[in-house]
Amino acid sequence: MILSKIVEKYISKAKIRKQLIWVFIVAILIPTVIISLFLMFYVKNLLIRQHSELLESDVSRIKSIFVEVTTQVMNTSVEINQDSYLRNDLLDSRLSKSEFKKKWSTYEKLDKYESNNAFIDKISIFYDGASAVNYKQVHVVTDKVKKASWYRKAIHNVSPFWDTIETYDSHNNASWNLYLVRRIPLPDPKEHAVLAIRVSDNYFRNRILNTDYGVVVTNNLTNSVIFSSKRSLYAQKNPIPQKSITTFYQYTGFISLDKGNYLSSTSTLTLVNTNNMFYVTSVDYSAYKYIQKILLICGLILLIAILVPMPISGIYSSIFSSRINTLEEQMKKASAGDYNIIPTFNGDDELTELFKILQVMVEDIKEKESKMYEAKITEQKLINQQHIMEYKALASQINPHFLYNALETIRMKAFTTGDREVATAIKLLGKSMRYVLDNTGTNSTTLDKEINYIEVYIQIQKLRFGDRFNYQLNVEDNMNLNDYSILPLLLQPIVENAISHGLEQNIENGLLTVDIHSNPKDSLLLIDISDNGSGMDEETLANLRKQIMIPNKSKTTNIGLYNIYQRIKLCYGEQYGMHISSTMEEGTKVSLTLPLDNTFHI
Repeated sequence: MILSKIVEKYISKAKIRKQLIWVFIVAILIPTVIISLFLMFYVKNLLIRQHSELLESDVSRIKSIFVEVTTQVMNTSVEINQDSYLRNDLLDSRLSKSEFKKKWSTYEKLDKYESNNAFIDKISIFYDGASAVNYKQVHVVTDKVKKASWYRKAIHNVSPFWDTIETYDSHNNASWNLYLVRRIPLPDPKEHAVLAIRVSDNYFRNRILNTDYGVVVTNNLTNSVIFSSKRSLYAQKNPIPQKSITTFYQYTGFISLDKGNYLSSTSTLTLVNTNNMFYVTSVDYSAYKYIQKILLICGLILLIAILVPMPISGIYSSIFSSRINTLEEQMKKASAGDYNIIPTFNGDDELTELFKILQVMVEDIKEKESKMYEAKITEQKLINQQHIMEYKALASQINPHFLYNALETIRMKAFTTGDREVATAIKLLGKSMRYVLDNTGTNSTTLDKEINYIEVYIQIQKLRFGDRFNYQLNVEDNMNLNDYSILPLLLQPIVENAISHGLEQNIENGLLTVDIHSNPKDSLLLIDISDNGSGMDEETLANLRKQIMIPNKSKTTNIGLYNIYQRIKLCYGEQYGMHISSTMEEGTKVSLTLPLDNTFHI
């Protein structure tokens, strides 16, 4: 009400030109400025969030690489540290220097570690025993080594640790590398041996530096850089400003670095079996400038959006009055079906509104006609697509019939030539394929049909194994298998596992047993499939039970049992499932617990 009174009092009484100017300011200029400023603020935050998420993702990637490599190096150091031959026989001060060198010449374990692991650059053992000589991986402890902080720390601590150590190549060029350092326990407590495994810096750089981001990884114990995209930062103090030092630290935002503002993300990485904690930082050197550039472009667009309409609006309102006489002609053209009216109509009075109404009306008519035309085209496309789908549906129905007819032709050919075994095999194959195809996409079949399919499958397997195993079906009295429903293709993978893994080693007297009974009190259908094969030890059985619940994606075995377990859980509910029991040299039993009423939960 108040707004309408203001419009009626001040704007409606003014000339059309002034009305247009006020409308432009209130309805276009001010909202454009407000919306543009809001969008600029929103775009800025959106860009910062997107770049931050990319940086955090890159930090997670770098952390996973560090965890992978450092864990492998740690495992290698444990294997070396636990080598009793190395500790007791090779690092023995009672040996002469020639005997020491002779024994080390035949010890190739460390050579294999260096050659077989790309992440290991060099393995060194610093030994201060009387028999020590500089040979292969062994280095005599010099006064310079004794003064090194990493050596002093290693001989006084049991726990391994990570540190950066300065090394020199054959040309006496210095470089800093990441080492895992740990003490090797010796029988003589007066002697010391320190294992130092140098991680390949090139291996790290090839795996980590595949983006445009800068990377800095620092060690919390020394607050020095252990890895960086800039080699000049190695062993330097941490250049990344940190808000705090905690066990778990994570920060993403702008930092001041090298006299510039950059977006970075920092996160802690705690390593197992050590007191070390790394700070992994990924720096986007271009994000700040990129965001500033986008905001500048948005500001220019806003300025253009404000300045360009202003002279256009002024020109439009000034020439409007000279085109009044054409209004009647344009309205007649529109009423006659000719919608090609002039795009502008200059003037400074109420006739402008009439022309705008005419323009809107013409555009609506043209838009409706366009939509009607597009609707007809869309309708025709849908009809064409329906015809194509019907054709494909007919074609998909032809293929299985052709396959069955082809198998029947082959079977009759084998039968007429007297090869009854081949004819029988083809007949069994046809039955098996028909059951699989008929039940593809369905979620229920009778237990009787499923058992018949299992018996057909077993007959096919007996063509291969002969009399090496027999099959026995035990059904509870008064149970009619046709009265019970089950998920199709649920039992075949279990039978296949029993034959291929349980009975394959049996030369004779193999037995596959299927027991079917019910528990009406708890409304359960119980199916046991057992064999008298080789069985499994407790460790193998435990791994199998784990894999059917959480599959190992790097292996393709036991996928069938995992699928059965998941289908039962998804279709029947969490209270139903599969249990596997096994005893070495006695056999394996797989027990299924299903509902009697077969009510699906999907």
